[in-house]
Amino acid sequence: DPEGRRELLQIIDLLHREAGITIVMVSHDAESAWQYADRVIYIEEGTIKKCGRPDYVFYEMRNERELLPVIMQLLIRLRELGLPVTPAPLQLDGIREIERCL
Repeated sequence: DPEGRRELLQIIDLLHREAGITIVMVSHDAESAWQYADRVIYIEEGTIKKCGRPDYVFYEMRNERELLPVIMQLLIRLRELGLPVTPAPLQLDGIREIERCL
């Protein structure tokens, strides 16, 4: 249930921000990681391949587009078309601002 998942993630995010609780979430959902995570660890075949802020990790994975959040795929495509978008590594606050406009 997408709505229930979104509500649960918002509650977890609220606990993290207001109570200072550290949350470790394991997910294959890049969109959730992009939106809620402070740090992302990308593991492939049991080996850590990337680790850091979501904007950095997903930018570093830009050649593996099927694994990227939709907003990151869009920004990469816009850059390929020659449109002036934020240079990499992308700043998370700036991307969240763009997401609000879409």
